[in-house]
Amino acid sequence: MNSRLIPIMTLYQRYQNLKLVFMLLIADIRMPGMSGLELYEKIKQIDDRIEVCFVTAFDEYYGQLGKAFPKLDLKRCYLVKPITISDLVEKIKTILNIM
Repeated sequence: MNSRLIPIMTLYQRYQNLKLVFMLLIADIRMPGMSGLELYEKIKQIDDRIEVCFVTAFDEYYGQLGKAFPKLDLKRCYLVKPITISDLVEKIKTILNIM
């Protein structure tokens, strides 16, 4: 593991202390220390208005996400790697209703 990477828990703790408003969380589902699902749950407890885009190399998480977050429109917020920058930009536009 690259020692320059900031652990997910550290990022989450910093997020808790910020007074900023974020519109979108882009998270890989499999991350060291905390999954993207766990991170999204924790951030939703702080700000339930935040949108999410889950990115993964594994298609099998689609069903797991549906069970964990039944109100999420997975077609809007789920990307399977490999993705291109244009894929990501289009997904972000869709999630945030930007035309």
